[in-house]
Amino acid sequence: YLFGDSFLVCPVISPTGVRNVYLPQGEWIDFWSGSHLSGPLLLRDVWSPLARLPLYVRKGREITFAEPVEHTGQYHQAKRAAIRFDVGYAGFEASPLSQWLNLD
Repeated sequence: YLFGDSFLVCPVISPTGVRNVYLPQGEWIDFWSGSHLSGPLLLRDVWSPLARLPLYVRKGREITFAEPVEHTGQYHQAKRAAIRFDVGYAGFEASPLSQWLNLD
């Protein structure tokens, strides 16, 4: 499903962790690996571990993230980082977001 106009979220409901993913027309970037893909495209047998569902972002989008805080009263003090999903995006592990979140 599309989350807003930037994210294509692909839940995996198969016990094998495998599914097909259809990318609509346009340029897409794999959120986790940074791979660039051009749609329309059908990706067959995409495997995903339980903690990392397939997630794609439209190329050229910029998303602002804030570090986790304990409550909204601290939000104004939170560090922020903008991630631009373009040629320079090298995947989640290389992004500032990976330093704030521990997904393993």
